[in-house]
Amino acid sequence: MIIRGKQTNSMNNKYLPEVIKGLEKIKSDSINTFGSLDGEQLNWKPSPGKWSIGQCFDHLMVSNKTYFPELTSVINGEEIKNFWKKVPLLSGFSGTFLLKSLVSRNRKFKAPDIFEPSSGTISTEIINDFSVHQDTLLDLIRQSDKFDHEEIIITSPVAKFITYSLTDTFSILSAHEQRHYEQAERVLKSEAFPK
Repeated sequence: MIIRGKQTNSMNNKYLPEVIKGLEKIKSDSINTFGSLDGEQLNWKPSPGKWSIGQCFDHLMVSNKTYFPELTSVINGEEIKNFWKKVPLLSGFSGTFLLKSLVSRNRKFKAPDIFEPSSGTISTEIINDFSVHQDTLLDLIRQSDKFDHEEIIITSPVAKFITYSLTDTFSILSAHEQRHYEQAERVLKSEAFPK
């Protein structure tokens, strides 16, 4: 497979082609599945405490963007110092735990406050905005391939004592997107969803 002139199978970090393929699929599936929905449909909620389709995608953009400053620093070769990054085994534990939590469909948890989507009306441009956002994320991922992702440790935007490798970071972002894409699909398939 060739992406923007670069063969993904020639990447330095061997896990990345699968991550990139998954993120590109979420982008294209989102356009195909939700791109023609109107404002009422994008903002409809199955119940007051649940998210709308628009909020699912807004949440993904809000949460992904919190990683962008540190990812940009990594790409530029500028380390953001944090004591917790140097604690042996901490980043491996944090990354593994979070990834398992996201992959488990039986486990529910509340989004941290900094990841909360807008509580207002979501624009009908949300899917297009997500598509553009996804291109930015994919570009950052590709640019980071010049580094060994197991060696780079980043800090979670949620708390400074939560750290994980760049490998875990991109795997977490991919699993997180898949989780909320599936949530949006469930909203779409709800019996009361406006047609």
